[in-house]
Amino acid sequence: MTQAEQLLQRIKEQFILAGNTVNGYRYQSSNQVPRDLLLFGDFSSLIIGMWGVLDMLPDQAAKAASGGLVIRVFQDIDMAIRHTESFALLMKSDEVD
Repeated sequence: MTQAEQLLQRIKEQFILAGNTVNGYRYQSSNQVPRDLLLFGDFSSLIIGMWGVLDMLPDQAAKAASGGLVIRVFQDIDMAIRHTESFALLMKSDEVD
């Protein structure tokens, strides 16, 4: 039996979604992604750069009438993907064949 056949047999013998894994890979859900999208990837290929400092600024005008204080926080970041082939974006289709 080839490796591919062994893998296929192992996949057939288990649920694709079991516990907190999908086909053996840990997954995370988020309300930041629409319900009809699935992003699968190697997130070690995601580069996140941060520069500057964390800015915390008091905004006394926003809640001045009630005597409250709003604190506004800003951080400069950017992201890039090192290897685009490390990610797959799946979209749900309403079409049924």
